Amino acid sequence: MNTVRRSGSDKDIQLVLGGGGARGLTHIVALEAFDELGLRPAHIAGTSMGAIMGAAYASGVSGAEIREHTTRILNNKGALLAKIWGIRPKVTLGWGTAKLGQFDAEQVLETVLPPTVSSLIENTEIPLTIVATDYFGWHETLFRNGDMRSAVAASIALPAIFKPVVIDSRVLIDGGASNALPFDHVPKTGITIALDVMGGPVEEEDEPLPSPTSVVFGAMQILSQTITAKKLEDFSPEILLRPPTDNFKVLDFLKIDEILTAAIPFKDELKRKIEEILARAD
Repeated sequence: MNTVRRSGSDKDIQLVLGGGGARGLTHIVALEAFDELGLRPAHIAGTSMGAIMGAAYASGVSGAEIREHTTRILNNKGALLAKIWGIRPKVTLGWGTAKLGQFDAEQVLETVLPPTVSSLIENTEIPLTIVATDYFGWHETLFRNGDMRSAVAASIALPAIFKPVVIDSRVLIDGGASNALPFDHVPKTGITIALDVMGGPVEEEDEPLPSPTSVVFGAMQILSQTITAKKLEDFSPEILLRPPTDNFKVLDFLKIDEILTAAIPFKDELKRKIEEILARAD
């Protein structure tokens, strides 16, 4: 199969890449599956880690190239830590207190985004929607044009880790706070494939009570799953898959090899489901 699906066809594929921190590395194998099937999405919507992967793929970077670029960065721990140290947040000292700052998401993106990613969202090869959250506006914000890196930075601005991103006087944070799986923001034509990598809290034998950090991330996961479940009452994607990511934590980026290995069966399942649904559409 090597047919490219184009806009206007009943076989258009609308690809939705959810947010979930390091769990979103499984999107790499999904993008490889598309390449191996010779398919091209008609539209991509992404939140947080899904926005990073979506930005690269929509710009023409293949799944294999995204894998090579990402594994090279994350497996070179010495160079990665040196870069992180160079952009580390500053500690602000007050009267008897010390306040740790937050990372600048745009600076981090300069480290992780492939250099060939489009500078403008509207110039991507595949139409792209990036989701962030308007902090003071209490709602999600969509980006379909404008500066790519600023929009992606806003989408990944996880509270407590990254400082908010300001675009057009709006204070923006991680898209997962409002819409971790934006299948409601792709055209309702053809086939919608949504990949939910958010996961949820998992009990650990050596941790009877979760740590404060685990509670913060876990609460966000629960909220995101609640929002997704509510949206599914109104519209259900033709394919909705949840890769096996629960054993990995939000910040387990250095476990990229384990994450990608665990996702191999998911890749096969995705390819099988795509082939089945396309065969039924013939």
